[in-house]
Amino acid sequence: MKCTAIIPARKGSKSIPNKNLTPVAGKPLIHYAVEACLNAKLIDEVVVSTDYPPDAIITRDFGPKIKVVGRDKEAASDTATSEDAILDCLPRITTPEIICFVQCTSPLTDPMDLDRLVGTVMFDNKDSAAFYVNDYGHFFEHHELVGTDRTPRQQREPLKREAGNAWAFTTKGFMKHKTRLFGDVGYVHIAEPKNLEIDNYHDIILAAALIIENKFKNLVGGIIYVDIDQTLFCSKIPTYEMTYVNQRMINIINDLHKRNFIILWTSRGTVTQIDWREHTEKQLKDLGVKYHELRLKKPMYDFWVDDKAIVV
Repeated sequence: MKCTAIIPARKGSKSIPNKNLTPVAGKPLIHYAVEACLNAKLIDEVVVSTDYPPDAIITRDFGPKIKVVGRDKEAASDTATSEDAILDCLPRITTPEIICFVQCTSPLTDPMDLDRLVGTVMFDNKDSAAFYVNDYGHFFEHHELVGTDRTPRQQREPLKREAGNAWAFTTKGFMKHKTRLFGDVGYVHIAEPKNLEIDNYHDIILAAALIIENKFKNLVGGIIYVDIDQTLFCSKIPTYEMTYVNQRMINIINDLHKRNFIILWTSRGTVTQIDWREHTEKQLKDLGVKYHELRLKKPMYDFWVDDKAIVV
């Protein structure tokens, strides 16, 4: 049975302009979804449905397995649903037996999880399938918080909360029901934080931290340069007052500090020639950031070209 992954990617994001192309840890957000689909063994073809120009949405050669198709204006409007995008896409491609509908706003999607999702339809004969995470939270709608003793977490049965990474379903059933979940539904568990969705700039910071943590967790004896502003914390210019602390990234750097040489490098003072060292050192001390060296007046640049450069 042929399975095609369809990734909808429209231009009109409201929360983050051009969200699908926004860099996350060195790559456009959409590339994570594309790579996850390409690395899934049960997905035969990857289709990006978009109103972007093809060379804008896919900025590197992913090979013949991927195809970019256009989308009608109506299917890319603010009121159009994801189902509308799929219906618009299907006449433009060779019809598969199974569709894996993948959201490009979930950069932590795992190819092996996609195979489990597709396999639920392909091998377990489910009509459709969805990811879920376990939710042990208390909910006011269940009337369990007022006038009663709270049940300890370890004694509660979790609820299945839908994860928005992807769905799989038969094409025949989708064309009949015009919705992603129908008939005999299979539920596939994934572990948090794989279900992280990019809805705001703080989500981007968190996703980047998680990606970097996974890539460098086994690094020993390296020299690591780390930017400060908008990496360890967000700050206002020109006062460099902190507005948001990325504690996860700080924890990663502190752990890497045990086995590597950490150099914090910032462009503070590059243009104004103001000496921000004392102010910066106090901020780092207050946050408990561990490092070996602090360098100020980092060069200003739009692109960094280097023989040791890597995309994380």
